[in-house]
Amino acid sequence: MWPILLWASVCLFTLPGCGPTELEPASAPVSSGIFDGPSGAAAPASKSPQGPVRKVLAHEVLHTSKYDFLDVQEMSGERYWVATSPGNHMAGGVYQFSRGLYKTGYRSDELNRTFEDLYLVSDFSAIGGTAAPASGNPHGAAGASEAPISTEQVVRAPGALAIGDVLDRAAQLAGSTVRVTGFVHKVNPDIMNRHWIHLRDGSRDAVDFVVTTEQLVPVGHVVTLEGMLAVDRDFGAGYQYDVIIEQGQIIP
Repeated sequence: MWPILLWASVCLFTLPGCGPTELEPASAPVSSGIFDGPSGAAAPASKSPQGPVRKVLAHEVLHTSKYDFLDVQEMSGERYWVATSPGNHMAGGVYQFSRGLYKTGYRSDELNRTFEDLYLVSDFSAIGGTAAPASGNPHGAAGASEAPISTEQVVRAPGALAIGDVLDRAAQLAGSTVRVTGFVHKVNPDIMNRHWIHLRDGSRDAVDFVVTTEQLVPVGHVVTLEGMLAVDRDFGAGYQYDVIIEQGQIIP
């Protein structure tokens, strides 16, 4: 009996592959890596992001007592799940990380869900802040991600008009293709099957110029977008704009 019990103890605490696989170990010190310990099957090391900073937009957040699981998407369009320590993570938030471990077959008993593919991330941090919900106001819609305004770095791309000029000439430009360059101050993601990008370029103080697009545009970046200019546009649900660019495309 004693040899059997001794073997069982060795198997449980020392041998890889013995015993149950858990996503949420009893103890996980954040300072040394919150995902220490076996959990799921590890993928090849090449799948683990080490070094380059990844900037992602969160589409969905699932909270548990020990970890937050986020469905995120990069600007390139790549989409995947990450798990990190609990925090004030919100859908629509923009985050970054540079180190992670890619694993498969992760099981969360608390969610009663198995994640086929998952990045385990310990250095997950928000970019900018999070806008507070404002009922009936699309400029402050729940889930919006917002960054401090910084228009000093805005240099208009060739062919781009100043936002102030677009606003002044809106009636003349309506229905035509317009290009603008601006600092991404705020993003309202995944509303009416599009992202709502709020731009500022310093040419018209305190005015967010909105461009709708299907492409992911991270908060805090300077981008050039081109699309069709519309005036007096009413999308319903409080989304009404005097001037807006629709179906915007990122211009490299």
